Amino acid sequence: MLTLQALGIHALMRVGVKHVLGAPIPLAWRRAYIEAVARQLPLPDGVTTQHLPLGDVASVRLRPSVESSLLHVLHLHGGGFVAGSPRLSLSFAGHLARACGCTVDLPDYRKAPEHPYPAAVQDAWTAYQALITSGVEPRRLIVAGESAGAALALSVALRARDERSSSPVAVVLLSPWIDLDAVNVGGRLRAADPVLSVRAAKRVARLYAPPDHFRRASPARSSLTGLPHLIVHCGQYEILRPQAEAFVTRARAAAVPVTYRVQPKMWHDVHAMAAIVPEAHHAVDELAATLLETVRRPERDSGSC
Repeated sequence: MLTLQALGIHALMRVGVKHVLGAPIPLAWRRAYIEAVARQLPLPDGVTTQHLPLGDVASVRLRPSVESSLLHVLHLHGGGFVAGSPRLSLSFAGHLARACGCTVDLPDYRKAPEHPYPAAVQDAWTAYQALITSGVEPRRLIVAGESAGAALALSVALRARDERSSSPVAVVLLSPWIDLDAVNVGGRLRAADPVLSVRAAKRVARLYAPPDHFRRASPARSSLTGLPHLIVHCGQYEILRPQAEAFVTRARAAAVPVTYRVQPKMWHDVHAMAAIVPEAHHAVDELAATLLETVRRPERDSGSC
């Protein structure tokens, strides 16, 4: 049984997000609308923010009043590659920082169509390398992303593997949009999703990259062998769930450790609603527990304190 808060937000999302963003509105309006929605999601008490660039990428750093872990999270916000800012992930990141007792960085990567693929991927990599250079240990560094940001997080992990650079201990993919050309889903799931529409996804995908670049811009199509622990969450009622499940199947076949969780009766990027939906708050707490366990496991295995 869903809480009253979840039922109410579900109805509001269908009218105020899916129908609005699914319409062919100007991109400037879409961006302003997403920022306005994000501002309704409060930062939790006891978390401070600081504008602190990572390399030449503007970024916001969140810290809880009590840091109880050495875990460090680099989180890439969503927005379909064309909209959004750290503001979009601020509430979620604040709840995660408090639940984990850790620092979270939110880079403000470049957006299409002004800066098409691979500009955002390059910015994500620059931010990641800046953290490594600053002394953040890879065994305590987690790269995360929601929706389109998940593609950037996965791209960072793939590049670290390919260049034999320092790899993060884990990669978090929340409601991941990691295959630009895989949004053709059945009518029942299209109708059930209260946030995303296939039409809108296809429209913004072409702003990010031309169709003949979709494969290159879709990290889910890369070889997955050798990736670190993948933590994948998605809602039961979202059109991106089939591609998340196909990705999880491929990753497990490549012997990559995967923790996969479907949030029952939830929608796209439900974690962002942690401040107002109890089910979303629980999902963030569950994610935090998984992250802390992931970081502690190598320490136990090596016998260190």
